[in-house]
Amino acid sequence: MSDLEILQSSVYLTGLSPDQVKGIAALAQKKTYQNGDALIKESDIGENLFFILSGRVDISVSLVGVDKTESIATLGAAEMVGEMILLGKKRRSANVTAKGDVVALEWTIDQIEEYFSDDLRAGYIVMRNTASQLAERLANTNQVLRNALTLPTSSFF
Repeated sequence: MSDLEILQSSVYLTGLSPDQVKGIAALAQKKTYQNGDALIKESDIGENLFFILSGRVDISVSLVGVDKTESIATLGAAEMVGEMILLGKKRRSANVTAKGDVVALEWTIDQIEEYFSDDLRAGYIVMRNTASQLAERLANTNQVLRNALTLPTSSFF
């Protein structure tokens, strides 16, 4: 599958025309990461977002009070990471680390915002798709939290 076909298959870009996808793709820098390389570090101020073309990345968060991280998800091809920057969230909320070899496209927020100001429809579509994905993840997280909070106390011993 070509880079463009992978981009077109992404839920984040669903609804864009082939020319709009090509326009967004033309702004990106293609980068390669090796196992253990950090794409994003939790708490850093971010200015970029990534689209995974191949390989997998581990999403992890730091645990409070201990020097340890916990993996919360693994994402692969056609997934975006760092996308919360599109909604104005600059401080990173998780670590994103390559699991094996990863090829990704990288955009700066300035590049994407400039493209979206020139093509408002593309901006609307990507923002709607991003918001939908984040809402789905939030709903899943809420369910996990709800389940954890409703476990009987005796389950911990």
